Amino acid sequence: MNTTYLPLIMASSTSVPDMTYDLSNPNFPIFTVNSGTFSQTALSTTGTILIPLKQRTESKSYTVKFDMAKELGDLTLSAGMLYADRDIDGNTLSSSKYVYLGAYAAALGKTFNINDYVTNTRWDTDFPLGLTLNYVNNQAMRSDAESLLRALEAAGLYDPSTDIGKTSLYQQQERTLAGYIKGKLVRGPLTVIGGLRIENYQMENSGSLYDGSTYTPATYSSSKTDFFPSLNIKYEAAHDIVVRLAGQRGISRPAYGAVRVGASISDTATPGTISGGNPLLKPEYTWGVDTSFEWYLPGNGMVSVAGFYRWVDNVLYDAQATVNSDFYNTGDVDRSGYLFSGTYNGRSGKLYGVEFNALKQFDFLPGALSGLGVQGNLTLLDGDFKAPDSNGVVQTYDFQGMSKTIVNASLFYEKYGLSARVSYQWRTHWLDTLGGLGSGEYRQGYGNLDVSLRYTLTDNLTLYADLANLTNETYVAYADTPEHPTEVERIGSRYLFGLRFNF
Repeated sequence: MNTTYLPLIMASSTSVPDMTYDLSNPNFPIFTVNSGTFSQTALSTTGTILIPLKQRTESKSYTVKFDMAKELGDLTLSAGMLYADRDIDGNTLSSSKYVYLGAYAAALGKTFNINDYVTNTRWDTDFPLGLTLNYVNNQAMRSDAESLLRALEAAGLYDPSTDIGKTSLYQQQERTLAGYIKGKLVRGPLTVIGGLRIENYQMENSGSLYDGSTYTPATYSSSKTDFFPSLNIKYEAAHDIVVRLAGQRGISRPAYGAVRVGASISDTATPGTISGGNPLLKPEYTWGVDTSFEWYLPGNGMVSVAGFYRWVDNVLYDAQATVNSDFYNTGDVDRSGYLFSGTYNGRSGKLYGVEFNALKQFDFLPGALSGLGVQGNLTLLDGDFKAPDSNGVVQTYDFQGMSKTIVNASLFYEKYGLSARVSYQWRTHWLDTLGGLGSGEYRQGYGNLDVSLRYTLTDNLTLYADLANLTNETYVAYADTPEHPTEVERIGSRYLFGLRFNF
C-alpha cells in the first residue's frame, strides 16, 4: 500500500495593490507595488482554505511460477511459466473540495486566523523578489488545522471519506499469463543467450464519468497477447577486452492513474473539455539494439563506449488534444470532438544515443594515496516521435524528460574503511510537459554538486553523511522560450548525517 497526504492551506490578501513587473531578467521577474498596500499579516481569515490532497494505492496480488532447466554440454536450455493476479484500488493525488477553515471554526465557536502563524523571522533569500516575506510556522498551522478537522468530524460537520472525488478513483484487475524458453551457449570466449517470452495480459478497468451533475459508472476491458524475443552476445576478444551486442523487444505500460476510467467532463465550453484517465491507452513498445566495447585496465579500472537505438511505437506523452472516441459519450451527448487533457499515445518514434565511461582507481600510487580514483561518463542522446496536435496535424516532438547531453564526474576515495565521493552532474534543458498546440513547458539545464561519505566503524556500524546540491542550484521552468518563465525555485543544500546499524 502507498499513501500520501498533502494538506495545502491557502489564503488571499484582504487588499490587492497595483503592481508592475520588471522582466528584464527573464529568470527573475520582479514586481513593484505602485499604490495600495500589501501585508503578509493582512491575509483573509474567512477565505482561508485547506485543500486535503490525498493519494492511496492498494495492491493485492499473488503469483505462481514454474521453472526448469537442462544442461547439454555447452548449452543450457530453460523454460518456465508464470501466472500473476493483481487487484489495484486507489486514486490519483487529488482533492474534491475546499475546507473553509475560518467559517468551519466559527461553526464550533472557535477561531482559525492564518495571520497568527506569520513569524517575525524574515525569509532569507537572494532572489530579487521586489518585496520581503517572513516565515510562516507551518507545523503549528497544520497541527491546529488538523485538530479543527477532527473536531468538525466529531460534530458531524466534516466527512473525510468525501475528500477524494470519484473521477480520480480507479479499480483495476490485472491478469497475466506468460511462458518463456531460453537457451545459453558458452563456448570459449563466446557467450550467447537467446529467448522468447509470450505473454497474455488482461485488464478490467472501472470508474466514473462526471458531467457536472451526474456520475455515470463506466468500465473498459482489454486483452492482448504479445511476444518478446531477446538476444545477448558477449565476446571476450582478449583477457582485458569485452564486446557486447544485444537486441530485444520491450514494453512499458501506462501508470494506473493515467489509464483509469474516471474523468470529469464540461459540456459548457466550446469545444467541450474532458480531464482524467484514458482507458484507451496502449502500451509503449520498443525494438532495441545495444552494443558496447569495454577495455579493462590493469588494477581497478575500465574504459568503455556503448551505443543504443530504439524504435518506439505508441509513445506515451501528456497533452491536450481531440478525443476522437465515443467512450466518454453518455446519454445522447456526442463528445468525440471534445478536448481531452491527459495521457495519449503518439505514433512512431526513435531514441538513440552513445555513452562514454571511464573508471580508474590509482592503485599504483603508494600507501594511502592508492585509494584515490576517478569516474565519469558522457551521454549524448537524441530522438523524437510523431503525434497529432489539437487540430489533427501530425507534428514532431522531443521525448519528454530527455536531455540531449548528460555529464557525470566523480572523484572518490576507497580505503581503510573510508568511502568518500565528490560528484557533479550536469544536464541540458529538456521538455517537461507538452501542450495541445505544439507548445510545451521546458526545464532549464543545471548542474548539481554532491558529496557522499561513509566510514565503517565495525562490521555492523557505519557512519554516513550525504551533502546534496552544494552549489544551491536555481531550477527554472519556462513555456516555449526562457523569456517566459513559469517557475523559478531553489530548494537549497541538504545535509543528512547518521549512523547505520546492520545485523
